Amino acid sequence: MKSKQLFFAAVCAGLAINVCAAPTLPTAWSPARATFTVADGVISIKTNDKARTPGINGTFRNLEPLRYKVSFQVKGQGKVQAALNSGGIAYSKTVKLTEQWQSIEMTYFPKGKNMILMIYSAITNASEFQVKDVAIAPCEVPELADADIVSKLFLPADFPGENGKLYNKKDSAAGKAAWGKRWYNVMKLPVPANSKPLYYYIHAQKTGEDKCAVNLRTGSQNVYSGAITVPANQWQWVKVGPVKAVAVYPEFYINYSAADPKTVIWVDKVVLSTNPAMTDADLDKAE
Repeated sequence: MKSKQLFFAAVCAGLAINVCAAPTLPTAWSPARATFTVADGVISIKTNDKARTPGINGTFRNLEPLRYKVSFQVKGQGKVQAALNSGGIAYSKTVKLTEQWQSIEMTYFPKGKNMILMIYSAITNASEFQVKDVAIAPCEVPELADADIVSKLFLPADFPGENGKLYNKKDSAAGKAAWGKRWYNVMKLPVPANSKPLYYYIHAQKTGEDKCAVNLRTGSQNVYSGAITVPANQWQWVKVGPVKAVAVYPEFYINYSAADPKTVIWVDKVVLSTNPAMTDADLDKAE
């Protein structure tokens, strides 16, 4: 019996998705500027007039370092939005409610064992809505290879994002650079199915003097971040990592966070490697 238990533990440890992990659904809900009742698996929520983000909060527990998909059904009056928080908040799209059940889904990589789900009204007037079928499941990831990556170069012309703009830029190493501001997703990059820690080196420049964050964003979550710390109009290799493939697989956006909405950020190339100590010289000659 002991040998069978050891074999089972070894199999579980080797799976790309840890099927042994059993995340638990919220066992109790807390009202937030609202009242609610539960009957036949349906949560009926009444929000207070003029309250800000009124609704319910619940906690998922027993989470592993995996990306999860969270979903639920909702119907009623007004508009509803959801948010997840486990070391940083990510938001769902806002859904306009009807008398028909609609699904809200979002993905998230938790930074701890617990994760809070907030479901709330997105209008300021009093409203009533219902929630059912709250669920959580790990996102599918293929079997991860244990492979070294010396360097892999990505250029913005080949990997455009949602709203970055590609311009000729004389001082850029590649001749062209992606232009963006706060909250822009300027490049979309693939993530290899690799079990080794990954490092994304982002060649970036900003126009303002304040520090700017460069994020790896999946869905609405900034999962990993680095910072441009050099003075304005100077290029810097920003290292982001170690990155776990299961956290952002199969792709992510390069996203910016800046205090000043007028600050412009440029990126002209990105290098992926499993080497955590790439020098500027190494990165400059990466192909």
